[in-house]
Amino acid sequence: FRAHNLLCTGDGAPAYKWCSTGVYTEDPDGKPVYSWTIVDHIVDTYRERGVHPYLELGFMPEALSTNPEPYQHDWRPGSGKLDTGWAYPPKDYAKFAELVYQLVKHCVDRYGRAEVEHWYFETWNEANLTNYWHGSPDDFYKLHDYAVDAVRRALPTARVGGPDMAGSGGAFMQNFMKHVVDGPNYATGQKGTPTDFLSFHAKGSPSFVDGHVRLGISAQLRDIDRGFAAIAAVPELKDKPIVIGESDPDRSEEHTSESSH
Repeated sequence: FRAHNLLCTGDGAPAYKWCSTGVYTEDPDGKPVYSWTIVDHIVDTYRERGVHPYLELGFMPEALSTNPEPYQHDWRPGSGKLDTGWAYPPKDYAKFAELVYQLVKHCVDRYGRAEVEHWYFETWNEANLTNYWHGSPDDFYKLHDYAVDAVRRALPTARVGGPDMAGSGGAFMQNFMKHVVDGPNYATGQKGTPTDFLSFHAKGSPSFVDGHVRLGISAQLRDIDRGFAAIAAVPELKDKPIVIGESDPDRSEEHTSESSH
């Protein structure tokens, strides 16, 4: 199971396309304050039902956002603004990385190394859409590098990957794969980024017929074909497992404007 808003600031009260855990705040001196209570409730519920988490490392805590106000969005079906303070890069990548490190370390302490080795860790959601990521592609690669390094520091055997693009990801996905194969790693200074799996989202093209929803499965299958082909075209990645992180024949790509490349 993969939950959005795992790192968002708030008391856990839900709203449209919104929730929060309050996992990270800062004291008056700017020092991190971690709270695992709501995250623990989420993961405990998964484990009680025999589910291994697929942990999405997002979104941005209010205290770390480069543009924090307004923070929680007011989106409603058909109206409102979605891309508020939670959708921005961190003002301090090292602090974001330390949050990820502390989260994974806490999970290992609570659930055991052998259990957490069954999990998947990935950064953010659909960063190729401007409503989900208000930074540049390079900003996202940097966030991803810092997050992956932090996960692996806490658990060297953890499974890490991504980037859970909307659709097959287009140019954003292709450039992401170039980065993780041979780009400079923003966190370590080395070449490339550890990658155990690749992920994208397969969306349909639904329509209303006689008052009912007709699923757009052909569009969904085209997304899958394009995503598989793009990954297969990269020799270093073609044998990696592929996760279709969202598989939605009944939903089109939401907010389809992609970040510039």
